[in-house]
Amino acid sequence: VYVTLSIDGPLSVLDAATGEIIRTYEGTKATEEILCDNGMLFLSVAAEGQPLRSDPKKTYRTMADIRDAVTHPLWTDALRTIMAVEAESGKILWRKESNVVSMSLAADKERVLFHDGEKIQCLDRRSGQSLWASEPLARREGMRSSGGVTLVIYDDVVLYDGQVTANAERRTTAMVAVSAKDGKTLWKTEHPPCGHQGTPNDILVVGGLVWTGAVALGTDS
Repeated sequence: VYVTLSIDGPLSVLDAATGEIIRTYEGTKATEEILCDNGMLFLSVAAEGQPLRSDPKKTYRTMADIRDAVTHPLWTDALRTIMAVEAESGKILWRKESNVVSMSLAADKERVLFHDGEKIQCLDRRSGQSLWASEPLARREGMRSSGGVTLVIYDDVVLYDGQVTANAERRTTAMVAVSAKDGKTLWKTEHPPCGHQGTPNDILVVGGLVWTGAVALGTDS
């Protein structure tokens, strides 16, 4: 089990049967997002000098303080270090500094992707070198701490929802598909809200079809 043992802690790996700490990875404080694929770990880390989205030492005295904290601009995007780490050895293969929108890290057998606050960025999985950037794709301003974008890779297509309203009357957001090969936009469509208010919208792919539904409110069909 790959996990951090505190909100600003480094990445640790636990024995799944016993909970015993097998290893703590050096240079990974404070890890925020973790992907594990075929012996590789891809991390989004608040490295030295990069701000935490949530300060574990801060106390909140009023509801106004809490509201300010959960809608802080850092929840939308923040300067982060994307890292590729060998799971078995802990060796760091490459690092890449960039603004990273919460929940946007994704990877497949060739690529690592994330949204930098303006565009989807695609890196080579092995070297960390930039392969392409998409056209500007908006993400919601004032995103709450419960929020984040949705970014899914399926075969040669990248699907994205930044919670930006496409049709206010019908409460729909916008879903965009771009080519995983070169980042060019393939299509766009309305996307019904399908999570609690402010949480990421679902993009579920089965058999080449994208599944979603208007299930956010009791009045939905």
